[in-house]
Amino acid sequence: MGTNQLLLTFIVGLISVSECTDPCGDYQLLDDETRYTDYTLPFGQTAQCDRSIVEGWYRFQGDRNIPTTAPLPGQCGTDAPIWLQGTYPDTDGDTDTLTACKVGFFDNCSPSWTIDVKNCGLYNVFNLKAISSCEGRYCMGSAVPCPDGTTSDTGFAPCSEATFNLTLTGYAYPYAFIPTFNPYSGERILMFRCEFWFYSNDVDVDYLLYDVRWDIDDTEFSIKQNLNKSEIASKGILKSTEWRNAGKKMGFNLKCSIRSKMKVNGTSSKYLEGHNEYIGIATWSNSITISSGGYAVVHLYPTVPIACIYNSSYPCRLRLELFDFTEQFQGAPMYCNESILELTKPSLCGLELDGWRRWGYTPLNISVPANSAQNQEYTALVKLRSIGLSYDPLWEDYHLPPIKINVVNDNITDDYWYWNYAYCSSAIDPWFSTFDWQFYGFHDEGEFVLFRHKTKPIEVHTIQRKFNASDDWTENCAVAVRAAKDVFIVYGCGRPTQWIIRRLNCDAEAEYLQVYYRWDQYEVHLPTGTIVSFYITMNRRLNVYIYVSRSDRDQVEGLCGNWNGNWTDDFRDRSGNVLQNSTLFARSWRVPSTDSLFVAKRRNETINVSYMYCACSDSTMTNSDLSPNVDCSWQENVPTCPPLNWDHEPCQINRRRRSTDDLDDDNEIDVPEDIVAHKEHPEVNNEWKNGWNESTAKDACMTYFEESPSYQACITIGNLNTTEEINTCIINIRISGTREFIADSLDAIVTHCSVELRKNTTLASETDSEGLTIYEKIGKSICPNDCKYNGVKTGDCVEGICSCFPNFTGGDCGININSPPILSGVSKESTCDASKRACNQVSMYGTGYFPSNALECRIRKGKITDTHYESISTPYSTTAAYKNKGEVRCPLLSSARRRKRSALSSSDTTLYLVSITSNGIDFSNEVPVVIYDSDCTNCNIRGSIVFCQKREDVCTVEDNCFPSGSSLCPSEEDEKTSQQKLWIVGVVAGIVIAFILGVLVMKCYKKKRFSVFPLQVCGGKDDSVYETNDDFMYDTQKSNMEFATAPASTTN
Repeated sequence: MGTNQLLLTFIVGLISVSECTDPCGDYQLLDDETRYTDYTLPFGQTAQCDRSIVEGWYRFQGDRNIPTTAPLPGQCGTDAPIWLQGTYPDTDGDTDTLTACKVGFFDNCSPSWTIDVKNCGLYNVFNLKAISSCEGRYCMGSAVPCPDGTTSDTGFAPCSEATFNLTLTGYAYPYAFIPTFNPYSGERILMFRCEFWFYSNDVDVDYLLYDVRWDIDDTEFSIKQNLNKSEIASKGILKSTEWRNAGKKMGFNLKCSIRSKMKVNGTSSKYLEGHNEYIGIATWSNSITISSGGYAVVHLYPTVPIACIYNSSYPCRLRLELFDFTEQFQGAPMYCNESILELTKPSLCGLELDGWRRWGYTPLNISVPANSAQNQEYTALVKLRSIGLSYDPLWEDYHLPPIKINVVNDNITDDYWYWNYAYCSSAIDPWFSTFDWQFYGFHDEGEFVLFRHKTKPIEVHTIQRKFNASDDWTENCAVAVRAAKDVFIVYGCGRPTQWIIRRLNCDAEAEYLQVYYRWDQYEVHLPTGTIVSFYITMNRRLNVYIYVSRSDRDQVEGLCGNWNGNWTDDFRDRSGNVLQNSTLFARSWRVPSTDSLFVAKRRNETINVSYMYCACSDSTMTNSDLSPNVDCSWQENVPTCPPLNWDHEPCQINRRRRSTDDLDDDNEIDVPEDIVAHKEHPEVNNEWKNGWNESTAKDACMTYFEESPSYQACITIGNLNTTEEINTCIINIRISGTREFIADSLDAIVTHCSVELRKNTTLASETDSEGLTIYEKIGKSICPNDCKYNGVKTGDCVEGICSCFPNFTGGDCGININSPPILSGVSKESTCDASKRACNQVSMYGTGYFPSNALECRIRKGKITDTHYESISTPYSTTAAYKNKGEVRCPLLSSARRRKRSALSSSDTTLYLVSITSNGIDFSNEVPVVIYDSDCTNCNIRGSIVFCQKREDVCTVEDNCFPSGSSLCPSEEDEKTSQQKLWIVGVVAGIVIAFILGVLVMKCYKKKRFSVFPLQVCGGKDDSVYETNDDFMYDTQKSNMEFATAPASTTN
């Protein structure tokens, strides 16, 4: 046999031997824990790669398999983990070929190749190949550890029952520490070692091996295996980098447990279970009970050290801020919970923890809003989070466990009327009742303080006036509600009555009032929880009711008195003196014009307050003086449910107008000072008039009440007090001698009923035989004016909303849609000063308005002729904007033109004749609107006449106004020269005109037509006389509205 043949025989023999080797017993073990799918590549570390792996058979530690679903980039210690497509062989000894896939940038299997996998019974082995290029690494899936009482050579499945029955007795718990505070050391991180003490009656525990298992939130996280007892404290530690790299964040429970074994990977004993320790910032207590309007202290402390730097001479402060406050009200209707949740804020900002004081308690003061609802209790959850430390990233955006606050109304006493149902009224003529049930009448005219908070910028003013000069009594014609600079005004004191409704100085940073409305009713919720309710009645007066919040107890003053349960001190004047005479007391609360909320200049000076309370915000948190007990909420009281089916008046962000050429919304309101001025009147004669007496007055009141479905529904509330309003109804008949005010007393009862439904939450939980709560049953029966007009039913009350009969509309079905609106006559609102605003739109006041797609304004230009106005154009229409039942706004197509300073002359005063239609067919009466410039012209109203006159201190040059002393005004010489020129021009023009007329007369004479002078020109007999102006033709017309212009000399 030759040499070549011997070599070939040797090689074949080697191959045969190799083919006969079983990979189930001839493999290499891969035990690198960074191959696990639950291991994530730390940021900044180099990804691992299997380019240099030697091709051959491999078994994974713990009998793990390569995963058959695609891992994520970053898992298994690489950005391109490798997984297998297919199914593993399920029979011992079988070998299958599977596809290996590398997770790529665009898909999860590119590139791919095949590898062989053999089932070895208890585990699988893999014939791995080196990858062609980095990155890429074979992954190990998660292995199932052997449960207690079982064992295996690896400690992982498959497992068998353990035969090592050693029992450890003792304890184990995690102990947190930071080895060093040197900022340049990699060991300045949070670590945990398993502190333990145990013994065994069976063997000497010092000679055993141990496994330390770390559980996070009762789920196994890591096992440190085969440690000597002395190595547990050093090699059994858990570093924060381990659980942080696995995506865990601060705020979990950590536990360490220990088990023993005789040899490496040998049979293990059962674990000596440790106990959980919370890792983060603990609160004591995490559930507290607070009385409504009260406060409590919660203590906070870190359970682990913070990785500060150097030593305690270097500040180490961890800042916490409030980031969530949620509430769950009990007993209130669901719509109420949803509507007021966003309005409620806690009185809490945040606090700082000293990182060097690991076990030091830091107090957190939590106060909750008072709750005005009877028996209503709720649960609040306060959540805090850390802002973070730049030198310890573990605390970045760490969320503390929520603090549960149970708020109870244990301050409700048995005296319901004193402590839950206190209200004040100023209604009808007006008749007053204080919070502590003092009653009195007061009939002076002017502006008065009805309600004012003693320490906060919250107040309610009213204006009283006589509707008829012959009346013995006065009525409320205006109300202003203010919280800081947020003001809501309803004003109707002008002649004729025009209801102007404005929300002033309200913006995103200063919205302190919550305003709701329905037709002619309004309800304003104050930040303290007090409710101001008022409504317009008979289109001439306001009835005002104030329902005080518990948080305002002993904190209020004004015509409503204080609320402290003591009626004897209600007549306390501005100086704090208690008076016996109600009139002297009331007069002490008159408002001087300098403090008026209705006069624009005075109001803007009075309310120069930007914020009522501090606000929690990011900018607040950066201040070095952050306080844990700062009152950071404007909303002191849990808001009362808003009225059902009412609209919410939004806070409009104000725009500061930089010039009068900007579009404006006419939102200002400025009341003449004589309206708010105080006028004394004698006390009203309380003798019975017009044949009325106590008995007939009571019968009239009760008959009217009992015919009302709303009244019948409301009196089913057991604790609703109707006695006062019945007595008020009788008193009003006695004073006025008429039935005029009976409806006002009924409206007062219904208003009290509506508020009681929302404050007494037991009414929303108790049900009747039909399964309806009292709240639902009564709420569905209350509609504005019982859906009647002048006592005649014009609609049905359905679910608390008037469903109107045909041809009727409005919130109370009181408007006939076939009748045109009625506009108020000439008033201050009939003029617009173009020097103060652009006058691009005008407000038209009247009655009979309702929301309609056909709502439009008809506008014609007008002309001054003697003491009347005439149309000089064909009308044009603009779409009207509905504001409320008494106001619409009309855009003007041609507004005041742009001008130089003092550039609008008296000749530019413009008259418009405006009428309104709601149905597109029937138009209202016409009302004049005058656009003028007060820099040139003065316009005043005298009776029904708008009287305009050019100012004496200006001159007019080419239609522009200038102050008389201006160099642009002509001198006396210039005026003489100008007059001479005008005389010459006039003579020449006269000659030319005479010549033209002579020629025309001759022509007509020759043709023997008809006479020309003085009334006719050449033409047909039926030709009418027309004048033209601005390309419009008009017939001279007369109107019942008058407009006059005073003659004035002009300089040209």
